[in-house]
Amino acid sequence: MGIHPSAARHAQLRLALALREFAQDDVGEPMPPVAEALVEAGAGDYPLLVDHAHESGFSLCLGEPPMTTAQLLVRRGLVAALTLVGDRQRWLLPTPMDPMGAWLAAAELHGMVVVEILPPGTWPVYGRGCSERERVRRFNARLRLATENAAVLHGAATLVGDT
Repeated sequence: MGIHPSAARHAQLRLALALREFAQDDVGEPMPPVAEALVEAGAGDYPLLVDHAHESGFSLCLGEPPMTTAQLLVRRGLVAALTLVGDRQRWLLPTPMDPMGAWLAAAELHGMVVVEILPPGTWPVYGRGCSERERVRRFNARLRLATENAAVLHGAATLVGDT
């Protein structure tokens, strides 16, 4: 952690962890997957989260994600918080999340996670009996729309903690 005192924010954050897989690099070699964390804040917290993300070096989700001062904190094997603004603002997850082994392995391999900040309402409301496949389809459709509307920020955050 840095030398600045951290202001922890308890916010209604939603988090999804995903692996982005690439078939091969520019010279045809297979590439290891990249760990992603998709974060959505409630409407009341979203403007402050966006301000913190901009101060940390996040940009619109176009092209490669920029390196940022953000950190994704893992405690006792659980994703616990997103730290922004050079370790001065900590956004705590309401419930720490247990990442799948492949996600954690990819994050550790690269030492970083691509974080995407999503606008409120990106997560669809799911009715009873909605299959996992349908949930993924709906979420991806809303994520694609938010990205096309230039409403998603992204950046590379350092993975820190006792992974």
